[in-house]
Amino acid sequence: MMIAPTSTSFTAKPQNCLSERERDATNSNIFCVGPGQCDQLESERIRSFEHGLPRQWATAVQLTFSLSDADLADFLGVAPPDVLRPGVCKPFKSAEAERLDRLAAITLRASSTFDSFEAAVRWMVSPNQALGGIRPVMKCRTEIGANQVRRILQAIEWGGCA
Repeated sequence: MMIAPTSTSFTAKPQNCLSERERDATNSNIFCVGPGQCDQLESERIRSFEHGLPRQWATAVQLTFSLSDADLADFLGVAPPDVLRPGVCKPFKSAEAERLDRLAAITLRASSTFDSFEAAVRWMVSPNQALGGIRPVMKCRTEIGANQVRRILQAIEWGGCA
């Protein structure tokens, strides 16, 4: 499964360096929800991380999950002033790119679990008792946290509650 913009290649720099954040986020749909749009080998995903992901992916995540600048910076593991500074065109490299990809993959899994992207987003931003009151979106910052979210989704799929 590949989580990729449907209209922007991995190596392309974002146009206008995020000067119009909403437009850029709309143009880079990281949550490709159509069948067959998300298929890509892991080796291709890794290569995309090495080249860097466009910065508008972070904008799309921020807008989708209604994250504050501080929450987005915490999620990406960068300093708050650097997260979406206007005029910065440098793509996100390995660690940040992997976090964005991981979040998109988990969100797609949640979309499948809840039969709706909107329901998945609502679930991802709601504090979850099974996660100690932490929102699933923020648990996806690390692979260990993402595994916790995956286990909860699996429990829901099998009729459990979470």
